[in-house]
Amino acid sequence: MQINIKHEGCRTVEDADFAKMLASHDKSMARYARYLARGEADADDLFQDTLLRCWAARHTFQTGTNLGAWIRIVMRNRFISGTRRSWLMVDIDDHDLDPLLITEPSQETIVTLKDIYKALSKLPTEQSSAIVLASEGFSMEEASQKTGISIGAFKSRLMRGRIQLRILHDG
Repeated sequence: MQINIKHEGCRTVEDADFAKMLASHDKSMARYARYLARGEADADDLFQDTLLRCWAARHTFQTGTNLGAWIRIVMRNRFISGTRRSWLMVDIDDHDLDPLLITEPSQETIVTLKDIYKALSKLPTEQSSAIVLASEGFSMEEASQKTGISIGAFKSRLMRGRIQLRILHDG
């Protein structure tokens, strides 16, 4: 096995060797994916996604460390991120979705949006920025990185901001 020395001084494995090493963990990865996902289709998706992520991050793997443990960490983190996002997703039939796609323009909607913007401007900056980032579709991890705070602190600001926004808007 040839070892390349990266400019940061970290030892990495050649692509062909890494592919062989990754393939040698197929069965244990598939078992772990089934354990986490508890469903064959979800386990297959998790397994494939983990393979892709491991391949994309192969330059971060250091020779001499435990590849199996590294793979399991990648898979577990991907599973946790996917689980956190899944609570936001809802399956809707096409039949039920059609009426949701058509909205009639109304002044009431514009007035409601203006009220929400006005209430949002009354919130503390950290709470309003948390609400805006969440409404723009950023994940908790991405939003916390953008604001430079921990995920827990971001979630707290978001929850407090949502509560205050409801009080200001409804009150």
